[in-house]
Amino acid sequence: MELNFKIESLVEKLNSKKHREVIEEANELIKKYPNIFVFYNIIGLAYQGISNLEEAKIFFLKAIEKNPNEIGPKNNLANIYVSLGKLDEAEKLFVEILNKVKKSPVIYINYAHLKKKINDYKSALQLVERAINIDENNLEYYEELANIYQSLGNFKKSKEVCIKILEKDQKYIPAYIILSRQIDYKENNKILDKMVELHKYEKFSLNNKIKICFAIGKAYEDQKNYEKSFKFIEEANNLQDKKVNYKLENDKKLFESIKNVFSKI
Repeated sequence: MELNFKIESLVEKLNSKKHREVIEEANELIKKYPNIFVFYNIIGLAYQGISNLEEAKIFFLKAIEKNPNEIGPKNNLANIYVSLGKLDEAEKLFVEILNKVKKSPVIYINYAHLKKKINDYKSALQLVERAINIDENNLEYYEELANIYQSLGNFKKSKEVCIKILEKDQKYIPAYIILSRQIDYKENNKILDKMVELHKYEKFSLNNKIKICFAIGKAYEDQKNYEKSFKFIEEANNLQDKKVNYKLENDKKLFESIKNVFSKI
């Protein structure tokens, strides 16, 4: 019971992006429970969350070593291989996983990311459609579908998927971003009006705030309203700088905490 509580606590902190605390606490727990694969997997996810992919790979491999039958670490390792450009290794893992787990929307989506990397958009499309057939309420899967249709040059289908997303959730920012790449705002103001309204009244994550500012800036540029375009692009760039500065500060704190942890060993 105590162990389950510790795992749940780490997962909660991981979801809250408290990567520094997760790495520090999980490393301490590994000293006490060296054969529990979950802690290695959680540390791998934390390192992945701060884009330290090589360290993430090391801990996912350790998790697999502790429990070779567990699917989660293999999926996570495959994603790392995709990010590192080791696509053959990633594909082997995805095929291995799907031979054991036939209907996993998450695996289908992750495998689709690999197929997109090698420009096999038709296979990616099939994988995403399988994921949606299993989980038809996940808007991120529809977002993937719209992006793939766009990459295939089927802008009509991409737009239809985006409209379907917005029918389900009018505040789903990625759908507006995809549409903004397809729409000439000299002729279409409805979506721009909605984006401006959302920007004004809604609270978003920093990433979504940056994206919607860039999208609005692009829309005003289409309309040759350069003053407003500059205003929103400048806001997006300022937010981007804030994001980078925040990450650098967190990286410094993380490095110091890791030094402190290992100095106690």
